[in-house]
Amino acid sequence: MASVELESGGFGVLKVLAADDQGVHVRLYAHRFQRRPEPDQLDVLSTVDFVYGHMPVSYEMFSGWEAQLITHHTVHDDELDGYRSWRDDGGGYF
Repeated sequence: MASVELESGGFGVLKVLAADDQGVHVRLYAHRFQRRPEPDQLDVLSTVDFVYGHMPVSYEMFSGWEAQLITHHTVHDDELDGYRSWRDDGGGYF
């Protein structure tokens, strides 16, 4: 899990689901924080509290987000459903 500063103010949270040769696959959560969250603050995130369940992002775009690691979380099989659909459809990157 990592935090990113939002253009609208505050901080958002993302989870890296996978990485490949062209980019990073993330889950973006809807919950917003006034300050960079600490690991114990992530309990407010739920499995349905996300804006994008899977978002393929180029390394260039991802590096521009300046994500800061909060903690490591296990990626569960059901969290990869969007990734698998994207992969099977030959999707691109943002």
